[in-house]
Amino acid sequence: YLGLRMWSRNLYTYPATPGKTTTAEPDLATAAPTITDNGLKYAVTIRKGAMWDTTPPRQVSAADVVLGVKRSCNPTQPFGGSPDFSDILAGYSDFCTAFANVSATSASDQANFINSHNISGVTVDPSNPLTVDFTLTKPSTYFTDILALTPFNPAPQEYLQYLPASNDLAQHTISDGPYYVASYDPAKTIVFKRNPAWQASTDPIRKAYVNEIDVSETGNQQAIQQQISTNT
Repeated sequence: YLGLRMWSRNLYTYPATPGKTTTAEPDLATAAPTITDNGLKYAVTIRKGAMWDTTPPRQVSAADVVLGVKRSCNPTQPFGGSPDFSDILAGYSDFCTAFANVSATSASDQANFINSHNISGVTVDPSNPLTVDFTLTKPSTYFTDILALTPFNPAPQEYLQYLPASNDLAQHTISDGPYYVASYDPAKTIVFKRNPAWQASTDPIRKAYVNEIDVSETGNQQAIQQQISTNT
């Protein structure tokens, strides 16, 4: 989860810039949401050139956002913060209630449910495949901040082949950020390498200063604390 920022982009997120870390800014989104219908409709358009590192690279789309929201209440490992928005996003609660009855151990059953059921309040704008429309049950002044949560991150269609939170999925991540997961040995190491499909011009939030990031997950807590305390 702490490594998501390297390879998974949000619609809106928080810049790592002093003085700006608590104000959500457009990430994949081109601008702040367009709000209409007395605060019940939010439209978000994704930047052209934001690509998945598929072969060949593929544009991140509004359909990917719809899929990401659908996957957020999967019966295997649902997003724990959904009460923050489940009562204001039209159709979300009904969708999730039905999804809870699907097998938690069958990726194909979950994929079939996702492909055959919709959330009424999360749709692709018929006039633009890069614009996703959100419909609320009541005006909510904090919904733009809600859109910075990970359930609203786009998800590629390929993820439906794997169970959410599974090691199979972790070994087949697809990146739209500046790095991709080159290798992952659970509880031991994660290696991020520069993503050739990422373009700095499409990402106002992240930088890619180094070619590779090697993360060790085998540290000893006491030894790490000593290093921090002694500034070594």
